[in-house]
Amino acid sequence: TPPDGRPSLALDMTRMDRVTSLDAMSGLAVAEAGITGPELERQLGARGMMLGHRPDSFEYSTLGGWIAHAGAGQEAARYGRAADWLAGLRVATPAGLFIAPDTPASALGPDLKQLMLGSDGTLGVITSASLRVRALPAVESWRGYVFPDFASGLAAIREARRQGLPHTMLRLSDAARTRLHLALDRARHPFDARRMATDAWLRLRGFDHKACLLVAGFAGRAEEVARGRKGFEALARRLAAASLGPQPRWPAQRHDAPYLRDVLLDRGLGLDAIEVSANWATLPGLYTALRHALQRAMRDHAPRRGAQGLVLTHTANAYPDGAALHVSWLYPRLLEDDLAQNDLVQAAAIRAAALTAVAEAGGSISHAWGAGADYRGRMEAERSAQGVAALAAVKQALDPKGILNPGKLLP
Repeated sequence: TPPDGRPSLALDMTRMDRVTSLDAMSGLAVAEAGITGPELERQLGARGMMLGHRPDSFEYSTLGGWIAHAGAGQEAARYGRAADWLAGLRVATPAGLFIAPDTPASALGPDLKQLMLGSDGTLGVITSASLRVRALPAVESWRGYVFPDFASGLAAIREARRQGLPHTMLRLSDAARTRLHLALDRARHPFDARRMATDAWLRLRGFDHKACLLVAGFAGRAEEVARGRKGFEALARRLAAASLGPQPRWPAQRHDAPYLRDVLLDRGLGLDAIEVSANWATLPGLYTALRHALQRAMRDHAPRRGAQGLVLTHTANAYPDGAALHVSWLYPRLLEDDLAQNDLVQAAAIRAAALTAVAEAGGSISHAWGAGADYRGRMEAERSAQGVAALAAVKQALDPKGILNPGKLLP
């Protein structure tokens, strides 16, 4: 039920799941908005093409949702964010059909399709979209590296982006996330000879508890992949990193993390996450402030004195001027008589502390997950009062009765 108590209606878009046309000469495909990530790539792949947008929620999220959240996939360094691959769209609004054509460029006023990117379904129902697609890559390669610490890994990513080294993904885990990943890998594969040899080799190389794991992805023509890989390995060596070689397990494991939440909830542990962004100068301070704020909030709202939580961070996407961090936290839940109420209060208090820390450190509180209801009260701080007023005017023009997703995006 929406906050105002009115009856609500949910639209099921799952039967709108087709790629309806493909223009290989222009590199444009039109697809219905209810299509899921795997189905979209399956239908495009059957014709030798792909989109390449793979967020963590890839297996069950839809094209319409990616646009409504202005999303970025794991491999946005090569395939782009939604704003990069969205060429045009059709949206059903209460005021009538909104169409943004897929012409390659126009100066006839502002680009109106940008209004729908990040709109969280508050302006209309996206029914179909025209997408910039490309041929399937000849080669895909996944490599692992260990950096002495988080700062050196960030420096490698920053330089790779500035130099324009071809890659699909550079995902750096901080020390806490790296330690957890290695512990889970040892539990899953306790007698894996290759992993055991790698552990011993890293100890001999002097990597300690500050070590950070980076997974790099490369795709394209064979010579393009070789150039990107060699360039990044040279960067890594200069920053005292060690190469772990191919990572064949990564493609199969890349979407596992979101499924942990329900498993952990059943065992008395809460799991929450945000994705934030900042420029390179601000990012180190943001990372430190956010970690400290979360650790303090988890202690302050713990079910018993001394209970600790874990803060786990990895880089999401990087750009020449900055990067995004995916920050998750794992904490003991308040298992008391009125579980639902206490649990929600605890979760909300920890999240509020995180959002305050991000704002105070000068970062953005949402990188690719949209605004939803959680962030609507913070829109003005990032978008200005005038910006929010302009957005409200667009809402009034397209949805004059306010029937679409009330309580989201706008205060």
